[in-house]
Amino acid sequence: MAKNILRPESVIEQLRVIRDQLPATAPMTAEQRKVIRDAGRLSEEIVQQSLSLIGSSTMIASALRREDEDFRGLIDERDRWMGVIGEVKALLNGIEGANLIRRHTIATVAWRAYLLAQQLAKSPEHADLLPTIEEIKRLKSYERRKPKGAGKEE
Repeated sequence: MAKNILRPESVIEQLRVIRDQLPATAPMTAEQRKVIRDAGRLSEEIVQQSLSLIGSSTMIASALRREDEDFRGLIDERDRWMGVIGEVKALLNGIEGANLIRRHTIATVAWRAYLLAQQLAKSPEHADLLPTIEEIKRLKSYERRKPKGAGKEE
């Protein structure tokens, strides 16, 4: 049985539907993400011991305005969302890998076409290829002079 292969536009549409159903969070800058990530680094042992403190002391729970079950639920939700993150990363990795293969195939075909055209253009009946060959040479020389990363879109 043939698999249903999604088109990129369908994937984008489905991802937007999912995104619209997720809890709203404000976009963060890289610096904000770093500050929050660094502030949230605690070993799982410390988290579990803190859960124990909240569960064993009503004063601590009251001061924090959080019962141990609320805190336990937050931990459980974090863990379940980590599973989602893992799946999304795996999906992204697969999509990026497939696109790298496409880019490589495109580059290989383009380069072979150029090399074949160079060979064909040596004969007068294929002189019409010369302007395109010269343009590719010009573009190649321009790319060699361009700083790394300039004008790249990925």
